[in-house]
Parts: sequence; structure tokens; C-alpha cells
Amino acid sequence: MHRILRMLPVLASLLMALATAAYADEPGFNLDLRAGPAVWKEEYWDIEPQDLGKFLDVYRQEVYGIERHISGYRGYTVLTSIPAKAQATPVAAAHSEDSLIRSHYGIRLEGKTLTERSINVGKLIGATHNVIVIHHFATWADADKAPAAFAKAYADKHNGADVWEHLAATLFPLANNYWETYFRLVTTGFPTNGTATGEDADNFNLEPRPEPSRMVKEYWDVTPENLSAFLKAYADESYPTTRQVRGHRGVSIITTFPPGPHDAPLTALAKKNFPLGGPPEFYVPQRGVMMDRTIRTDRSINFSSVFRSTFTVITYHHMATGADRLMGDVLQQIYGAQHNGADRLEVMRRDFFPYARNHWDMSYRVLETSFTPQAAK
Repeated sequence: MHRILRMLPVLASLLMALATAAYADEPGFNLDLRAGPAVWKEEYWDIEPQDLGKFLDVYRQEVYGIERHISGYRGYTVLTSIPAKAQATPVAAAHSEDSLIRSHYGIRLEGKTLTERSINVGKLIGATHNVIVIHHFATWADADKAPAAFAKAYADKHNGADVWEHLAATLFPLANNYWETYFRLVTTGFPTNGTATGEDADNFNLEPRPEPSRMVKEYWDVTPENLSAFLKAYADESYPTTRQVRGHRGVSIITTFPPGPHDAPLTALAKKNFPLGGPPEFYVPQRGVMMDRTIRTDRSINFSSVFRSTFTVITYHHMATGADRLMGDVLQQIYGAQHNGADRLEVMRRDFFPYARNHWDMSYRVLETSFTPQAAK
């Protein structure tokens, strides 16, 4: 009995070590934050659920088949809020079961008054689309040249034909609406996989990989003067814990703010062509677009103009199939084991959330991806 009692502290230490080790980055993954392709372009599509498979097939062939060969291109990721087993029936908008104002442990009104309430703008955003296609370009100069390169590549293979007229007949009839929005990638922790030498843009291998996983998309309302402090607090207080959640595959942080003096510069041309976070105009020219898949309008209903003032930063968490959820009990177990049982919520409430005026999240299925988080060579 005395021998067993003497062993208890040793066993306890061993169990604590095992518990802590179980939450380190998973073997084979390096989730450290680092620079990546500067341009993060999001396309928002409203697709009838029963047409999701056909849409993806057409998009992969008619759009991605050209994009993947354009210099500076760094792959794409296709997300959807349409459930995997419900493509034949209408699907409720993401978070439709949530109220517009919901409980949240850390939110302060205008970064000051602790309200413990989040304004769930995601409920409104989720009603505007059900597919997101994310494109990545190494630099803003690459993104600026891409539309002309896209049109030329199609014309060269089709006797000078207009690619947008072609898409008006093949792709846009599958969509009720479409618009696009540009963001700046601040940093990424997405693992560097699938980037072996290939025959795509700049010798990358951008073959799409099926990804039975999900993206948790967190929106943050951060003021310009608090951005640096927010990013530092995120890297110091939040990410060290979330990256250890079982099945976590890193985070990418994007923003609507232009770069500062220590960031890669936006060219003057890029500032004109790529209004970050969406333009102020609600209706934007976009050749080929149809309304309700019937009336060709050549106008995109750009809902980013409605929500452009509600957030400035988005954090994308990539979660593998079977991953633990980013819930308080899981995060507290990890944080407490490494900080002598400290209350993570109290620390976050004190040291992190004063820099964010609001926060909400949305979740999407990942259909496939070819994104490589490598920056320009």
C-alpha cells in the first residue's frame, strides 16, 4: 500500500504529461503562423442545393481549369453551407436557429462596456449565399493581371471566343446570384501540403484534393488602432490553445485593412481595382450574371456592401473530419493543463476581447481545396 501511495505523484505527473502532449500539433503538421499569398479573393454563390454537384463540375472545368495555370495563382478552396445529405431539399441559412443577439462571455460594447452579448450578423450573411469559392494570388500584381490572363487563355483555345459569354451559357444559369470580395491575408497557419512540383502555375501542383472537413469562419470587428494589439493577443492568447484542439489544421487571418508600413505594400493599381471588404455599391457590373437563374442582368447584387461595416478581420479555422469542436470545455482543458488550472475565459475576457467590438462565427463544409500557403517565390 505504501509503495502504491508513493507512486501516485509519479502517476499523476505522467497522466498530466500525457494529457498535455495529446494536445500538441498533430504529428506531420506545422501550424506555425507565417506569411502566405497576399490576396484572398472570395466568390459568393447562391446555388440551388440539388445543383451543387453540377455547379462544382462546371466550375472546376470552366473556371478553375484556366485559373490554375495563371502565373501567381496559389489554388482555391470550395466551401458550402449545404448539408451533405440534403442537396435535394432547400436548406436553412447558417445559424438560422440562433437569435440575432446571443450570449458571449467576452464581448464589450465598443470595446468598453462588458455586455456578454454578441450581435450575430452571421445569421443575416448566411441567408445571402450557400457556396464560397476562395482564390489565392501570391501578390496584388498577380491578382490585377489575372482577369485579362483568364480571358486570353480561353480565347486562345476557342478561336477568340469571349469567356464571359461562355460562362453566361454554362455556369451562371446555375446560380441565383454571384458576387466577389477581396481581402488581404495577414498570416496563415494552414499546413504546407500538396505543394509538390507540378505543371500548374509557377510549377505548383494545384490538383484539387477532396477535403471531408469544415471551416469555422470567425468574424471580428476590430478598429484600425487596435489591429496590431488584436493580432498580437490572438497569436499570444488564443491560437496557442486552439491549434492544439484535436483535428485542428491551422488558422488563416484575413482583413479589410490595407497593409501597414511593415506589411507587403498594395500597389496603387491594386487599391483602385480591389476595394478590400467589398465596394460601397450594392449593384456591381459583372458580365454573365443572371438573377434567379432566369433574367440576365450583367449585374452582381453585392451583399458585401451591406456588411462591410460590421467586421474588419476574419479568422478561418480548418478542422479535420472527426475534430473536436472549438468549445469552451475543450479549450479550457487544454489551457488549464498548461497554465496551472487558470480560467481561460477570464484571461480572454481581460487580455483579448477588449480589442474586438463584436465577434460571431459561421461553419462551412469543405468540398475540395488546392490552396498552397506558400508566398511568392
